[in-house]
Amino acid sequence: MKYTVTCILFIQFSLLFSQEDSLTVSDSLSDRKVAYYGHRILPPHYGVCWGSEEGVYLGIENRYEMGSYAVGIEGKLWVAMFGSFIYTASGYAGYRYLFDFQGVDNSLNHAFKIGGQFSFAGLETNIYFGKYDQFLWTITPKLGFDFGHLSLFYGYSLPIINQSDQSWNDFHMVQLVYSFNLIGGKPKLK
Repeated sequence: MKYTVTCILFIQFSLLFSQEDSLTVSDSLSDRKVAYYGHRILPPHYGVCWGSEEGVYLGIENRYEMGSYAVGIEGKLWVAMFGSFIYTASGYAGYRYLFDFQGVDNSLNHAFKIGGQFSFAGLETNIYFGKYDQFLWTITPKLGFDFGHLSLFYGYSLPIINQSDQSWNDFHMVQLVYSFNLIGGKPKLK
């Protein structure tokens, strides 16, 4: 199991660093490169974080929660407002699988999530299920960063329905998601 998780992490991190860090568009009049962010053409020295543009993203989620590592997939709609990566908003949904490192027959291996985020704060709901008819539904306030291609958050899950063996000390969460832009905005020359 540890070798499988190590291989998954290696593949995911190699994909992370193979992404292009900036989007460029060539101006046919002067053939100069300019960075594009949102719906505006910006000078080349402007820092576009991770080359993100508004659009629909498909992401690979890595999360540590409930004493276990989880890997999953997430789809999200991400928007940068006012031409800044500080004011962003996203809505997302996804699925993840929780691995069991202790060799105990973990009853909560599957989780679905739906959530939203504005700037540095987010809120999501998670539904966990698995074997033996155990069920857990949580609301998770989160703090962190979402730059479109990359998001990093810390949260604490508050159980709404807890029909499982999980105790209060198991509800801390750290997540890293890196995403690929499926559908994004097109550069507009002015």
